[in-house]
Amino acid sequence: MAPGKKQELVNQICQALERDSRVISVQKPTIEPDYSQRKTIYPDWARTSSDDLLTGADRFQVLKLSGPILFHVHVPRKNQPLFHGNDDIPTEDYFVSWDGVTAFVLWGQDDDVVVPLSGGHIVSEILSVALATMTAELYIQACSPECDNQFFHTAMVIRLQSGASQDRFDLKLQPLRRGKVEVPVPSDMDNFEVLEWMHLHLGLDSDRFAEVKNLARRVIDIESSARDELAHLLGHYYEHASVAAQPLWRTLKKRWRMREWRREARQILAGLWLSLANLETLRRDWEDSRRNFEASGAESMLLFEIDYSDDTTSVQSLEVSHFDATVEQISHNLDYRAVVMATVGGALAGGLAGALVGLIH
Repeated sequence: MAPGKKQELVNQICQALERDSRVISVQKPTIEPDYSQRKTIYPDWARTSSDDLLTGADRFQVLKLSGPILFHVHVPRKNQPLFHGNDDIPTEDYFVSWDGVTAFVLWGQDDDVVVPLSGGHIVSEILSVALATMTAELYIQACSPECDNQFFHTAMVIRLQSGASQDRFDLKLQPLRRGKVEVPVPSDMDNFEVLEWMHLHLGLDSDRFAEVKNLARRVIDIESSARDELAHLLGHYYEHASVAAQPLWRTLKKRWRMREWRREARQILAGLWLSLANLETLRRDWEDSRRNFEASGAESMLLFEIDYSDDTTSVQSLEVSHFDATVEQISHNLDYRAVVMATVGGALAGGLAGALVGLIH
């Protein structure tokens, strides 16, 4: 994408947000083209087809901006969506920073004992509406396809610290309990300045987390799909072996119904070999991405720990050697039968030709 196109795209997003009556104000960033990069993202299995999951044809591009778009929204409580029916909308005003990959949503509430589950979800709807005017789409990457939570599973409690200046203040996350960390910030910041400060200190780490999370989910999804396909193939083999063990005259209908099973088996095998190749490539990509992400400071890791640890355990525990051996054995059996049939067919053809020559003479 040409440098001017990136700024034009950001201008269009900001204009779309400004047209939304729920948006009070928008601060448009000046984009640095060299630091605004395209990234490849894969959808989860629930939002793709088995063929696209196999080939990667479902991948799409996102644009990570060098600086965030900042906006303030005001939505009456009654017009905000409830998360799983929890009637705990904390406010009518939210302040948002979004860099194309990560959105930080800030609001005020009277106490920090409980972080409302329904807080801030209206922001995704507002972004979706703005992007739809540009034939674009908002993709929210959850911890798993079954989860519809739109935020990290760890919430940040922003604590204003008096007497501190933003010019000499570094990020320091402090664990409160599992699922919640405290973030002290200088009290001389306004809402947008807090968001810019958070993006400055957490934007790169969040971007790296989004990448490693996406690759991990794709590895897990392909492995799960491949195991389902292998189980389907072994089911075919079992059915074929069961029919073959019975007298011919009792299984004519079953044999006729199964006459094309080897063709389907070869198609499934081709897909399984492709799955194994993709798994190997994506796991290497994930390892590289994981190393970059884990180079992040220990402070920011507190924010991602819950969403990151389960995926890491799942990917590292994947063992595909027996899977590979099973696929190879089935392929060998199919190829061996093809060779036998070709040999027998050649012998019969040769015998028939010999007989014809004998008759002619």
